[in-house]
Amino acid sequence: MLEDLDAAFFASGQFRRNRFVVVADVSYASLSREGLVPPGIPASGEVSQLAITALAGARVEDGDDITVDLLAGARLWNLDGRVDVPLAGVSVAPDKTFVDPIVAARVNIALAERLSGIVHADIGGFGVGSDFTYQVVGTLNYRIARSTFVSVGWRHLHLDYDDAGTAFEGSQTGPLVGVTQRF
Repeated sequence: MLEDLDAAFFASGQFRRNRFVVVADVSYASLSREGLVPPGIPASGEVSQLAITALAGARVEDGDDITVDLLAGARLWNLDGRVDVPLAGVSVAPDKTFVDPIVAARVNIALAERLSGIVHADIGGFGVGSDFTYQVVGTLNYRIARSTFVSVGWRHLHLDYDDAGTAFEGSQTGPLVGVTQRF
């Protein structure tokens, strides 16, 4: 899949005041491929996906070694696709934008003095925008300074959408590396 990847981006942020928590993320991916369809006709395809998630909720556990946040909100999707098979006279370019309701939980666990782990899981869609969507993110975070962390982890984002003749089912999954700055 990496040979088909044209561009990708992921960023997330969190705001907390007392027990009130806001979490947001944005991801973008663009892929394209050229090849042959039976019986050897040249074809090309492109797909791009933008997802923006905004969640708000409460910190329900605020211990020294563990915090737990329960959240609800929405994920905005924009899907653009294009398939061209010139010799067959086929050229379609579906474009869909929709919003999914989301519920989520986020757990941060202290593993050692400077090491922590975060697990974020959300689920949504419920037939409102898409049929089903979910995201799971896990990171290990090492504090390199008072307010700065480096992180490594894994993220999996899935979407199952089918409406008015446009169907998309796919996942983005893979490693992530990041830096967190607390203010």
